[in-house]
Amino acid sequence: MPDAPTAFYLALEDEPHDAVTLQALADWYDDQGDADAAACLRWAVRRGLGPYRYRKGAGLTIASEGWHDGWLWWATDDPDFGRDWGHPPSCRLPSAVWKRLRHTFGYPPAVFKEYPTSREAYEALIDAWARVRPDALEAAGRERP
Repeated sequence: MPDAPTAFYLALEDEPHDAVTLQALADWYDDQGDADAAACLRWAVRRGLGPYRYRKGAGLTIASEGWHDGWLWWATDDPDFGRDWGHPPSCRLPSAVWKRLRHTFGYPPAVFKEYPTSREAYEALIDAWARVRPDALEAAGRERP
């Protein structure tokens, strides 16, 4: 039987946007003393954010043989680039967060960063989010960096 976080992340493989699972995972992080991870997941749920599962031939306007079928994307919310590719707004992160995401590409990506599992996608988000804290910037009424 998997440990609690592994069970939550396995559930997110089937439904990467599942708010109930994300809230439960946030509670688990709180119980472990990781307030940043919990706050990040709650921030994502409040904004309806979750990674997009890329499928070859799924109707995107842009495609590449180098993209991994079934992998999860976080995309940038840059209004001037990539919005017409066909991925949903729910996977688009504020640029300040997106720029700090670790990724698997051997070059600097311009529109999205991809991850083989939900766990890797959300852990990359948690790591980047902790360095930016967009909720604190928004509460202070300041622009995101």
